[in-house]
Amino acid sequence: MRLFLCGKGEGAEAILRQMREAGDSVAVFTTDERLAALADELDVTRTEASVNQWHLWPWKPNLIVSIGYLDIMTPAVLEWAPAINCHYALLPKRRGRSCVPWAILSGDAVTGVTWHWIDSGIDTGHILMQATCQIGEDETQASLFGKLHRLAAETWPAALLLAYSGFPGLPQCGRSQYHRAGPPHGGVIDPTWPAEYVERFIRAMTYPPLPCATWDGMEVKTLADYVAMRWAAQWQDA
Repeated sequence: MRLFLCGKGEGAEAILRQMREAGDSVAVFTTDERLAALADELDVTRTEASVNQWHLWPWKPNLIVSIGYLDIMTPAVLEWAPAINCHYALLPKRRGRSCVPWAILSGDAVTGVTWHWIDSGIDTGHILMQATCQIGEDETQASLFGKLHRLAAETWPAALLLAYSGFPGLPQCGRSQYHRAGPPHGGVIDPTWPAEYVERFIRAMTYPPLPCATWDGMEVKTLADYVAMRWAAQWQDA
């Protein structure tokens, strides 16, 4: 099978390894250094160009696979070849790029991955399959991403089989939410929040090496840190 893999992250890396082990012809579209290095290691042709420059490619894929890919595919691409995406949430809940931290911040008990056809909308295409995982009481954005990367890799063979068989997928049903790119609340703690919300926010922002939560210009890595900062500030103001 001829495949275009577009994206980044550990899930994309694991899926690329599976593609090569299966003997698929693969081209990788990424600006991510780790995925690019893996493509070189596996002797896979890669480019930093957008998949929207498909017309420059010498061969046509059977399927375009997106995981962690940031470019929105144009109608011309989708007319040229079918495309599927692995979204790190249970669609239609939590569409958009910041779905993982928002799942923690909102107190969700369960999340998962959704393989879906890509259409003209953002995370709106028909669903091929979904798989779930629990969100632990001490879950951070980093640990939850780890779970979802593994889940994406585990479900890839089934998603490919469904897509290749021509399964049209099922329409998304239920209430939808959309989360724009970037940290929730700009990454800054609001002192009027309840302690439970602050604690979830701190965990939702824990994804090294990205910046952690802040309050009054200071980094906050734990709820105890935040409490100590508030006490110190009140003492200075007294």
